[in-house]
Amino acid sequence: MTTGQAPVPDEGRASVERLVGLMVGAHVSIMILVGLRLGLYRALKDTGPATSDELASHTGLHERWLREWLQGQAAAGVIYYRNNGRFELSPAAASFDLITTFDCLHDLTRPAEAAAAIRAAVGPDGTWFIIDFNTAPTFEENLKNPLAPMLYALSVLWCMNSGLSEPGGAGLGTLGLPEPAMRELVSAAGFTRFRRLDLSHPVNAFYEARP
Repeated sequence: MTTGQAPVPDEGRASVERLVGLMVGAHVSIMILVGLRLGLYRALKDTGPATSDELASHTGLHERWLREWLQGQAAAGVIYYRNNGRFELSPAAASFDLITTFDCLHDLTRPAEAAAAIRAAVGPDGTWFIIDFNTAPTFEENLKNPLAPMLYALSVLWCMNSGLSEPGGAGLGTLGLPEPAMRELVSAAGFTRFRRLDLSHPVNAFYEARP
């Protein structure tokens, strides 16, 4: 007699797929921010189809790090892979009609700089779609959240480690970007329109920013 795993209900499978999608999106968004901050998309626009060696020569950056970044961006469909080790800027990456950041802004050491880089990159009719943790502005309000113990633990274990990984890092932590702080961050970066989207979710808040 053989036994196997019980089939995953459709609801459970859909939840897993959504979770994986969010995780992939979050990591790709961080790599997009790396590209913006280091001027890699601009460099690819200048060079045209380029190998990691050629991009390293153009930017003065380490080839091995660039190769890994290029391959990840090609795997995500942000840039094109043209065979023979060459990568090319896609129209989407050139214009940035839509930029997304999924559960990552609070992890950054320089979130204000990242927001400013996004504002510089997004097209005049573009949109910045933001997902971050749904938290309250004060500790007293967060005490009412049944998920608060988990969120503070995640902050200590992961988010603070990232946010303080550089000298002078912002160290926002998991609960560091409630809606008022997010609005201030987006406005300071130069966006003139900001709204919270009416999407119900137990953990995340969803925002839209436009130039």
